[in-house]
Amino acid sequence: MHHCLEISEILTKIFEKVDLSELPAIAVTCRSFHDPALDILWAVVTGLDDMITLMPADAWSEEVLLDGSSIVSFVRPLRPPDWTRFLSYASRVRHLILSGSPSLRNRARRETYQSLSLHRPIIALFPHLRELTWKSSEDEIIFVELFLCPSLVKAKVGAHGRIADDLVNHALHMIVHLAPHLTSLDIAELQTSSPTSLTISALSRSLTLRNLRLWLPSPLDFANISSLTCLEDLDVTIFIPKDDRRDQWTITRNADLDTAFPALRRLAMTIADLAVASEVTLAMQPHRLESIRTRLSNAPSAAILARFIEVLSTCCSPAFLRSVIIFTYTNAGPRTAEEMANGFIVPPSVFVPLLSFSRMVQMEVRTPLSFALENSALQAIAVAWPALKRLHLGTSGSPTISKVTLEGIVPFAVHCPNLSYLGIVLGHAGHAESSEVVSGRKLDVMDFGRSPISDAPSVAAFLSSLFDDITEWPHIDRARSLFDREEGWEQARTLFPLFAKVRKDERTHWEKMYSEAGARK
Repeated sequence: MHHCLEISEILTKIFEKVDLSELPAIAVTCRSFHDPALDILWAVVTGLDDMITLMPADAWSEEVLLDGSSIVSFVRPLRPPDWTRFLSYASRVRHLILSGSPSLRNRARRETYQSLSLHRPIIALFPHLRELTWKSSEDEIIFVELFLCPSLVKAKVGAHGRIADDLVNHALHMIVHLAPHLTSLDIAELQTSSPTSLTISALSRSLTLRNLRLWLPSPLDFANISSLTCLEDLDVTIFIPKDDRRDQWTITRNADLDTAFPALRRLAMTIADLAVASEVTLAMQPHRLESIRTRLSNAPSAAILARFIEVLSTCCSPAFLRSVIIFTYTNAGPRTAEEMANGFIVPPSVFVPLLSFSRMVQMEVRTPLSFALENSALQAIAVAWPALKRLHLGTSGSPTISKVTLEGIVPFAVHCPNLSYLGIVLGHAGHAESSEVVSGRKLDVMDFGRSPISDAPSVAAFLSSLFDDITEWPHIDRARSLFDREEGWEQARTLFPLFAKVRKDERTHWEKMYSEAGARK
């Protein structure tokens, strides 16, 4: 055998490409193959059944349920010699997944955890574990410490339903204490029975945490995690009780927030109102923030959106901020023309405060707002953000508000070579003279919302002068019924590739002509 096949690192790379079902046979081929093959075979373990069956046969039993599944449980107390094979294979596990759903298995699972806890010969049952995914019932959360160890760098810990405050606090304390090198922690599904009493002060002692996903009972609780000096990625769900009648949250900066979140790069907030997100951002002052995403249950008004944009322009740095996403996940928006007139029309000047952020690559406002944009506003955006890849501005808005025409998208073909997604509402898509700009670029998605259309051939010819290919037209695909508007867009989509092919052929012809002319000179 070649000496290269005796190097475990090389064998590991090879065996990673092999189907898992073949690894047991490979492991018994020779001594050199044994450990690398088994390390990969046991790297990811789901559930504890396979691990329990490594114990002596008289220590456990398997019960087959009516649905065909089975439960493996201990039938006698464990003794020190029983652990030999278990610990040998447990040391190979790198990712452990324990996410049993609430069922009749709960009692058996709890008894298994109790046996492991009472009789374990060492503190860390899986000493080389790197990633833990855990979801349990309330009475099992205390056993999460069985699977924590210093080598753990990523953990997702959750529970089915709300659990007692003291159990949550104990779990967080054990996570920080027993996994001191943790860099990624997801506890968004670890929620207490009384939201206002959740404390996360234990997390403030972590010196290595870079990614954190959690929920907070109030926007005021950001101070509890503000001392995480290495935190780069924060995804937070902010809970505001339904009986909280405050029209405006004000988060006062204090000494704890003066040097808060120094390393924060990415911020995601799931929250009811964009106004609260503005206050949170203002208090945090995330100068080095690269991306911010807000997921809202209430549609913001135009004034609230403008306030949020203004806060970003003052709290973030043009040298860093690249991505802004504002998303409403409910249909709660203006339902009448009167509601629309009372604050849901966004003026064209709303993005002016961010036009100096020249590194912007993504701006998405997916809310029930109507943008009163003009071609000149889109021209300013395209010139200011040349690195833009995705632009989505309220495609659920009313086309009667928009003053944008087809000519308004020409600047994006000229100034934004990396643009792959364009979502805007046109006041009307009709006859347009073919653009002199022939960019020859591909656009992955073109979304014109509820924009009306006439003269589909002219529209298709115009778009083909800007883009070689448009892969998706979602405003057509999501139409619920075939009105004239949708029929016109369907015709434009059908004609577009025909015009685009002619454009490509023309370009190829002229490029060939110029090349031959240059060669003759």
